[in-house]
Amino acid sequence: MLAQQSATTGSRFNLSTLEGAVIAALAILAFVYFGGPAALGAHPRWGMKIAYLAIASGLVMLFLATLASRRWQFQLITFSTLLIISIAITTYGKTQFAASYAEDDFAGKLWFFGWVGALAASFSIITAVGANYRQRNRAISAPAI
Repeated sequence: MLAQQSATTGSRFNLSTLEGAVIAALAILAFVYFGGPAALGAHPRWGMKIAYLAIASGLVMLFLATLASRRWQFQLITFSTLLIISIAITTYGKTQFAASYAEDDFAGKLWFFGWVGALAASFSIITAVGANYRQRNRAISAPAI
């Protein structure tokens, strides 16, 4: 049932998407575990919290995107745009939070949720590309009957 395309919505949320999601989740968790966000400017205490939030929200975003768009290129453009916007929000929140000597709560929230958005967009990009790769390789290597 998961491996079939929906005829009414054109959804491509199938087994290869779930395999890509597992690979993307492991990649995000490994990135956070080895200190990637802290090296790029995130607060060290947020590590696993932003990873779990990003994986959950990234999976929801990917599911909604597969319902909305049949073409994975549109999904890739959308998630890449979200990644760029999230990085801009994160940078702005971090600089304003540091400039206020940790007094500006809104800037701190922008910093935190910007990181969640950036990791969620990264998760969705990895999953969309991985699902497309798996689907193309299955179509090529499928035996003719």
